[in-house]
Amino acid sequence: DDGSFNTDTIMARAQSENIETSADRIDYMDVSPKQVVAVATACIPFLENDDSNRAL
Repeated sequence: DDGSFNTDTIMARAQSENIETSADRIDYMDVSPKQVVAVATACIPFLENDDSNRAL
């Protein structure tokens, strides 16, 4: 609730790569560093098996 991290090192995404770094080097925070699509897009069932033009 106070905007701080629970651990000293965290998983982060830097230029499309997942890295483990110290919390003081982080500027922005996502829901998950593994998140590839938006939260609303992730709610579409079977997105990976659907036509991409129709899904997005």
